[in-house]
Amino acid sequence: MNQSLLTFLLNDHEKVIILLKKQDDIIDFFYEAPIVLSIDNEDIEMVNGFVVDYIERLIIKLTSALSHELQLNSLIKKSLGFEWNQWLNEECPNIVFLEGKEGKYWQGMNYFIYGTKGGAENKFATWLYNDALNNIIFEITPLFQGTLVDWDDPVEVKAYQEWMEKSYKPFFTRIIPKDVAEQWLKQAKLILKTIQNNVKKLEEE
Repeated sequence: MNQSLLTFLLNDHEKVIILLKKQDDIIDFFYEAPIVLSIDNEDIEMVNGFVVDYIERLIIKLTSALSHELQLNSLIKKSLGFEWNQWLNEECPNIVFLEGKEGKYWQGMNYFIYGTKGGAENKFATWLYNDALNNIIFEITPLFQGTLVDWDDPVEVKAYQEWMEKSYKPFFTRIIPKDVAEQWLKQAKLILKTIQNNVKKLEEE
């Protein structure tokens, strides 16, 4: 697959890239690859997993955001990344849960695209939402020390609480202009169509 199709440009210095293992790799439903944020050619891994899962999720979120249907819920008092850390690390976080088909879930997951997994040194979550002016916001936020808090370790608990109170901030926040979001959506749909065609060809062999 052409690498340019797998590169989602934000501007001249910042882009999101799906990195193939080899340029001639055929992406099917089980193909895994890292997705990185590239800032002035320095790559930060955002996720590493099944490409099709993240492309499908990106299509859904971009479609909603372009229709102004992804407004950030006013019940999110701090920020998505702040509450994400609370949700993962605290037994009784002061955040709002919604009722879904599979039970209760944290409302912030409505804006979640993907999160870093595995042995990455730093772990991030990536979000897409509309702000109060219906701008499309692309945001990447950190997880405390790239891991979950050990509540049996008072030193770690104190470090987490101090980090949340004094140091937490989003890692990367940008407004995606409408024309850029439309281009991203066009690319994502083409990638998904290519994957579906690849699977069909493999099944016919």
